[in-house]
This record gives sequence, structure tokens and C-alpha cells, in this order.
Amino acid sequence: MSTELLHELNTLQARISELETAFSQQTQLEAALRQTESTYHQILDAINDLVLIKGADSQIIWANKAFCEFYGMTKDELQGITDIPFDEPEHTQKYIKDDQYVFKTGQTLVIPKERALRHDKKVRVLNTTKSAVRNLQDEVVMTVGISRDVTVEMATKKALEKKAIEYRNIFEAVTDGILIFDMETANLVEVNPATCKMHGYSYDEFIQLPPTAYIHPDSQHQFEQFLETVRNGNDYRCQAVDIRKDGTNFDVEVNASRCIYSGKPHLLAVMRDISERKQAEIALREREQRLININSLVPGTIYQYEFDLKTGQAHFNYLSSKAKIIFELDESDLVEGNDPILSLIHPEDFTSLIFSINSAIHQNAPWVSEFRIITRSGKQKWIYGQSEPVREKTRYALYNGIFIDITEQKLAQEKIKQQSQELANALQEIQRTQTQFIHNEKMSSLGQLVAGIAHEINNPISFIYGNIEPAREYVQYLFNLIAAYQENLNNSIINNQSIPQIEATELEYIMEDLPKLLQSIKIGADRIKKIVLSLRNFSRMDEAEYKKVNIHEGIDSSLMILEHRFKQNNRLHIEVVKEYGDLPLIECYAGQLNQVFLNLLTNAIDAFDKSLITNASLVNNSINNKPTIYIATELTNNDNIAICISDNGVGIPKEALAKIFDPFFTTKPVGKGTGMGLSICHQIITQKHNGSIQCLSAPGEGTTFIIRIPPSQEQLTN
Repeated sequence: MSTELLHELNTLQARISELETAFSQQTQLEAALRQTESTYHQILDAINDLVLIKGADSQIIWANKAFCEFYGMTKDELQGITDIPFDEPEHTQKYIKDDQYVFKTGQTLVIPKERALRHDKKVRVLNTTKSAVRNLQDEVVMTVGISRDVTVEMATKKALEKKAIEYRNIFEAVTDGILIFDMETANLVEVNPATCKMHGYSYDEFIQLPPTAYIHPDSQHQFEQFLETVRNGNDYRCQAVDIRKDGTNFDVEVNASRCIYSGKPHLLAVMRDISERKQAEIALREREQRLININSLVPGTIYQYEFDLKTGQAHFNYLSSKAKIIFELDESDLVEGNDPILSLIHPEDFTSLIFSINSAIHQNAPWVSEFRIITRSGKQKWIYGQSEPVREKTRYALYNGIFIDITEQKLAQEKIKQQSQELANALQEIQRTQTQFIHNEKMSSLGQLVAGIAHEINNPISFIYGNIEPAREYVQYLFNLIAAYQENLNNSIINNQSIPQIEATELEYIMEDLPKLLQSIKIGADRIKKIVLSLRNFSRMDEAEYKKVNIHEGIDSSLMILEHRFKQNNRLHIEVVKEYGDLPLIECYAGQLNQVFLNLLTNAIDAFDKSLITNASLVNNSINNKPTIYIATELTNNDNIAICISDNGVGIPKEALAKIFDPFFTTKPVGKGTGMGLSICHQIITQKHNGSIQCLSAPGEGTTFIIRIPPSQEQLTN
């Protein structure tokens, strides 16, 4: 580059500096710029994407609200630090490396997936776009990173990338354009990249364009004024309309003056896109209209409430139109500065409501409450109120909030409360009914017990009673014989001929039959003794504590009680096969376990009776194809006691098997069962003995119940 060219560039830079000094006096424009910057910050704070602006050496300059919430830090805490200090070191180094790449190359870096550690230590996947921000000298001064959490929303990747590009373009569009014209010909001799981008052209395209190609016809005269004014040595300032390559128009603000370029005077124009400022007024009007439309959709009334902490005076700055419906107010009540709601508060809620409002205001905290009002027509309504403070605590507390009519919800809650009480009463009634069923089931078991005892005791009693009379006659005959001997005691010879009673008494037969008769009586008495012992073993139902017992005695006693049912005349006798293992004494409620055994054995017998009624065949592999009950016990590998009770009866259908332990469910005919037997068995085994009971069955395959219980309840608590 020649010395002359360098001199011209220095002169141009000096002129630009003078223009910038002159522009600094334009406070209104700068205020507009700051407003624009604030607007962009608000826009960026409103989005869910993470936006981070960093300077040299990856020092954080600014972060939006979403970024701060993601890392659990405030904007002040982030200001000036080098990336995120609590992220994993390798991640931080990767972020810094990416920043350096953008700084050095000026290129946009798209990272589709990068790992990030949120403040709650949860790892998230981010889609990040890092872009360079240049100054007027086309130097990279900042990087802008826009990240979106795509951990769950990978399907929206394309939309997220598009939005990231849109926000990147917003930052790039705030740079002013610079144009240099030949003083004599008015031809464009130099233009910066921002101007090209502003108009949608490449540098090579734009440098060849005449002014008429990018200046709107309505503003062509302003270009002529610009040439004339600056040629005469004066500065020029105006607002005009330019045309983009795509034919769209946009508003610009132009400040022009002389400058030295290539060693001779030239015309310098500094251009700023103010179309956004122009459109802001339109957007504001549209936003106000949208607010009106939104208010119409909100299920309540929106308000702004102001409270003077010094005087205690309070009023509504704003109440939306729905307040007229909810509170039954007139149009005059909605005038700013009034508080038409205070007089409507229900007397019983007034004190607590005012206290909650004052408490929230003095703490500058959110407020939430439910209260009643009485409208001017006498209607009682429930109102839900919620508000948030909108500024730091000062003398005047300002709250934005909403009121919603929740009268219908409250009435519904009251109805639900009433229904809940009704359900609770119904539950109590069901519980009473259940208790009665359990009582009936116990009585049913007791009935079986009594029937079995009556049957079993009746047999030995019968043959004991039947032998009493022959025994009495035998004894009487013997007494007579003894009397005859006494009468003939003095005779020298005693023989059969001298004592005619000897032949009559059939002494040899009596001597032979009397021991048999006495033995029969003894067998009957032993049988009664065994029945009584079995009854004593079985009747341990009311014992309140765990006791160590022989489980086999309980099974045998249940079999003894039911023995009469094994030999019913209308079917084959039931064979009982026992395979008892070597078991220790078991700590349990013996009476309750005996109830379980009795119930399961009774159900097995009922299954055989059902097969007789339905003409169903028994399991083919059973012993001689006759009714058989198998009872086996063992000590399992995990030291639990296993009791297996099986039968070769008709089995249980699949649809009934799933409900076999449900209360009130029964497969027996009406009047033959309560449906509580197996339910009680399940309760006794699982709840009382911390065990399990399982039923295996299918039609034609018999039924097996497997009971597993620990031998000691102490091992469960140790």
C-alpha cells in the first residue's frame, strides 16, 4: 500500500472520529439505540434458549435469563468470569477452544451435540451455535453462543438451528454501514460489509450499483441534497428509505460529511438501519391489541395493585374488563385509583386476607390466597388471588396479579368431601360385613369340627353302649354261678351234675367272649381318647402368642376330625398319603394353622364330591385312579418349612385360579360356601406367619396348595 493511500486512510479515520464525536451529541438517537439494545435483551431473556456473549479469552460479557437459570448463577456472578467454573474441566477447555476458533477465523461454529453439566449436576445435551461479532473495523470483538437443550427435543433440531441463526443475525444487523463516494462523479468507491449485508448484496455486487438501485425513488431527491450540501462543505443529516436486493424497503438514518480518501476529498455517508425503531411504534400498537385479546382469553381478571408503605393507601392501577363479571362491578368501578373489591370481602375472611396482603407487601414476596366475597346482588363467591412483585422494594409496592372465580371448584370440592365421607361410611359397613363373613367362616369351620367329632365319637360310643348289656348279663351269670357254688360249698363232690347252673350259663362261651367284649370296650375308649386329644391339638385358635408346636400333630388332628368324610357311602373312600419330613418345632399360631389345614383338606374333599356330581374323571396318574390326598412336608434349602397338600380331583379353571384368594370369591354352589375360607387362609399365612401360599391347578390336573413359612418369627426381626 502506498504512502498516499495510507495518508488518505488516516485522514478518513480522523474524519470518521469527528463524525462519531458529532453523533454523540445526538442523545435522542443514542437513547433509541439503548432502547433497542434493551429490547433485544428482553427478547433474548424471553426465549428458552441459552444465550451467552463472551469477549476475548472466553470472558463472559452477558448471559440471558435461561442461561443463568440453567447454571444456577446470576448475571452479576457470571460477569467477567472465564466460562463456567463448576463445569467439568475437559468441557470448559473444549468451550474455550471453540471460542478461540471463532475469534481467530471469524467463522460461525455449529456444535450439534455438546455435553453440559446443569447446576443440579444433571448432564444435558446442548445444540450450540457460536458466532463472531465484529466492530466497524471488521474485527472480531465478541462471540455469541446460542444453546438449546435437545436432550428430550432432538426431533426439533432443525427448528432450533433456524432460530439460533435468526438471533445471530439480529446481533450482526446492529452495525452501521459506511459508504464513500467520489466527490465529482458521485460514484461509490468503497463500502463496508455491514452495508452490503444491510442491503442483501455481496461486496462485488454492491460496489457496482448506482444509487438509484438501492435508494427508494421517494428518497432520490435526498441523495441529490446530500451531494450538494457536502460538496459545499457542510454536514448533512436525513432519514430516507432504501431498497434491499429482494425489493423490500427499510428506513435508514444518514449522517454525511467530507473525508479524505486516496489523497483527495470524498463524500462520506454513515448509515444506520432505523426500520426497527420505526416499526417499534407499530409493534407497540399491535402488542396493545394482543394484550386486549389475551385478556379476553384469561379465565379471570388481570390487575395491577399499588400500595404506599408510608401512608398505607392502596389502589388498583389496572383491572381488566372481566372484573365486571367476576365481582359484578360497574364501569365506574374500574377507574384507575379505586379499590372496589375491598368492600365486597366476606366479613369472616376480611381480617386474615388483609393480614396476608400486608405480610406479602412488607416482605416484597409473592401473594396467594383464597377468600370469599359477597357481591352487591347478595351472591357469595370464592375467589382465588395470586400476584407477584414487579420491582424492588421501595415506598410504593407494585404487584401484578390475577383473580379467578373458583366458586364452582369449591362447590365440587365440598361435594367430593361429602362423597368421601359417604365412601368412608360404606367402607366401615363393608368392614363390618367382612367381619361377619369371617365370623361365619369360623362358625362353618366350627360346624365341620362339631360334625366330625359327633360322627367320630358316635361310632366308639355305639359299640361301647352295645356291649354293655351282654357284659351285664355275663357278669350276672357269673354272680349266679358263684352263688350256686356257695350253696353247695359243703358237698364233698362238686361237679357239673351237682351244680345245674354251670351248663346253663355256658361258662366256656362266656369265658371266651368276655375278654373280647372288654377289649372292644377298651378300643372304643382309646378311640374316644384319641379324638379328644386331636380336638385339644386342633382347638388352639384362641392362643394369643406364638408357640413352638409339632406341625404334623396339627395336620393329623385335622385328618382325624375329617375322617368321617373320607368314607362316605356315595363315592370311593379317599386315600390319604403322608410323606412327612424331619421338621423342627415351628413357632406359630397353632390354632390358626390348624384352621388352614382343615380348610384346605375340606376343599379337597369337596373337589371329590364335585367330581361325583359332575361325573368328572380323576387324574389318570393317581393311585388306582381312586380319590387321593397327598400331604408332604420338608425343610427347604433356605430353612423354611414347606407344606404341600394335593388332590387328584377335578382341578380349578384358569379364570377362577387368579381370584382364588379374593374375599367373597367361591367356586362352590350358592349356600355351600362364604367365599372367605381361602382369603382367611391367605391372611393367616402371609400376615400372621410372614409366609406364602400358592395354588397350582388346572381342569383335569388336580389341585396343589404349597405353604411356606419360617420356622421362627424371631429370624425375621433380627
